Amino acid sequence: MNIPLEDFDLRDTMQSGTYIVDPTDMDRLAADGVAARLHIARVDLAQCRDKACLLKRLSGALGFDPDRGSNWDALQSQLHDLGWLDGDGYVVLLDHSDEIQGAAEDDLDDALDIFDEAGEFWRSRKVPFWTFMAMSTTRISVA
Repeated sequence: MNIPLEDFDLRDTMQSGTYIVDPTDMDRLAADGVAARLHIARVDLAQCRDKACLLKRLSGALGFDPDRGSNWDALQSQLHDLGWLDGDGYVVLLDHSDEIQGAAEDDLDDALDIFDEAGEFWRSRKVPFWTFMAMSTTRISVA
């Protein structure tokens, strides 16, 4: 499913979800998120090639406590506990996703499943939660 970038309303919880976008759209999405008073977490995945790196980068960008664990269950739990962050919702921008997709596609798929579930969790609370994954091979589509 393709959705033009200009059709996104980042305050709309019904549209929020996980999307693949062109890398050139990331700055605009960050600016739109700030304008919508959402918390922006930008995750640089350049040279990230495995689960351990992915979890470390996510944890650092989202400000998670490193003592809470570095596994999929911990990530899921932490994504449900974001109320301490500033903003009326959340935008996670996954920059440079091409490399990890090529090196650890299963790990990236697992992470995206967790982000999808977190989106459903926050949507049920009427809080926008967006994940945008920058990929150089596509425009916007549902991940």
